[in-house]
Amino acid sequence: MSGTENLFPTLEARESAALPQKLALELQSGLMVCAAVNAAVQLGLPDLLAQPISVTQVAKAQEWHEPSLLILLRALSSIGIFTEITPETFGPTERSTLLRKEGMAALVRLWGAPYQWDSWKHLAHTIKTGRPGLEVTAGEGTTIWTYLSGHPEEAVIFQQGLAANARLVLPVLLASYDFSGIKTLADMGGGFGELGMELLSAYPTMEITLFDRQEVIEQVMAYGISPQIQLTAGDFFLDPPAHMDAYVFKNVLMDWGDQEYVRIVRQCATVLAPGGCLLIVEPVLTDATPFTRFFSLQMALMMRHAHHRTLEEHRALLHQAGLTLTRVEPLGLEQMVIECRLSAPQEDAR
Repeated sequence: MSGTENLFPTLEARESAALPQKLALELQSGLMVCAAVNAAVQLGLPDLLAQPISVTQVAKAQEWHEPSLLILLRALSSIGIFTEITPETFGPTERSTLLRKEGMAALVRLWGAPYQWDSWKHLAHTIKTGRPGLEVTAGEGTTIWTYLSGHPEEAVIFQQGLAANARLVLPVLLASYDFSGIKTLADMGGGFGELGMELLSAYPTMEITLFDRQEVIEQVMAYGISPQIQLTAGDFFLDPPAHMDAYVFKNVLMDWGDQEYVRIVRQCATVLAPGGCLLIVEPVLTDATPFTRFFSLQMALMMRHAHHRTLEEHRALLHQAGLTLTRVEPLGLEQMVIECRLSAPQEDAR
């Protein structure tokens, strides 16, 4: 379950056909669940409750308000995050384990960051004007990238969150797509290099270049990465690394408008090694992608023109850049890997 649809079991249990309408309560519960999970991760509760422990012990050790902590833990246990062993003793669950520091905590911290959270308050402004809600709180013209450039601590949390998100899909990507014929690969906008590290574990002789903005590369150098991965700073609109067998764009092209999309992939296509390919890994809109449809709202709040696309929209933009979509593999979590190669001179879009 998502965490909200089973908050009202007493309503479901009524035998009468005249059930109270619960839509408004479900909508409110979505906000409450998000805030509660975000608070739990900020407090480090999934790690503190790695073993059964009493609320009193936790509150005393952390110098927290015990009654409020009890209320939070009871709420979270109702949706399977922690289990209430006795009235004041709680233990871990599979869900709470996933929210530990070595799990998805970084992703929750990213989505719960103040600038992300506050921007949702200005969604109506974005719909009316087409301008990111982030501009309301951070100033006109602000994008997620300019904001993070001025807030290095938030930038690290952002990259850690993206790395955690990458770990959700990378095992499926490597199981679904054969990289064995690729000798040189550029991870374009690759952040902290999760893709490259995963590829090296499966293809230890592959030559991988992590390509990103200067400030991101500096963060990677500070936090460390395999010395086998070459770190290159630059602008993929201007100077992508040349003569690669493959260029991978994971959750990158969705950040840009159509004109920028075409410019980015065309620039890589001009320096692509003979027989090489471009790989796009990101959510793709279909009739069965409810999360991605809401994710598109999140992106619109952070930067102008960012949005997800259908497969046909990808195909058309790739054709404009002189590329042909040659293969598609679903990866789960509403994501796909899209392979494209240089079009033959006489080839038309299919």
